Amino acid sequence: MSVPAVHEYGPYTLYDLDALPEDGKHYELSHGWLTELSPSPRHDHAAGRLKDILKDAARLAGADVYVAGGLDRVRKAGEYAKAGIPVYWIVDLEPEMKVTVLALHDGKHVLDAEIRAGQALTASQPIAVSFDPASLTEPD
Repeated sequence: MSVPAVHEYGPYTLYDLDALPEDGKHYELSHGWLTELSPSPRHDHAAGRLKDILKDAARLAGADVYVAGGLDRVRKAGEYAKAGIPVYWIVDLEPEMKVTVLALHDGKHVLDAEIRAGQALTASQPIAVSFDPASLTEPD
């Protein structure tokens, strides 16, 4: 769930999104506008854990990774495919913990795998990383 756009200026870019202060609020960038996402401690914890896992793996590989959040799976999948993003993950915490892996084939993202809690998600592209989706909601 998201709340209405809260910034009256724009349009915005990824650079603007990355430059926002760490004030505990989370935003989604869509079509040049920033929308504040509704807070959820469980979601925020899982997103933070995933971001840490991916940043650590990217650092070891000498690569850059962008972690995007949001709720619009249809539009984002199309935008990411058009941009040529090779792998797109959707993390679901409910009704069951799983990570859906979509891979770019013939200009569209198609289902590559569904990894559930208790299984290992092991990827080699775009960076090497391995984790159990259940670890995203484990306490620190």
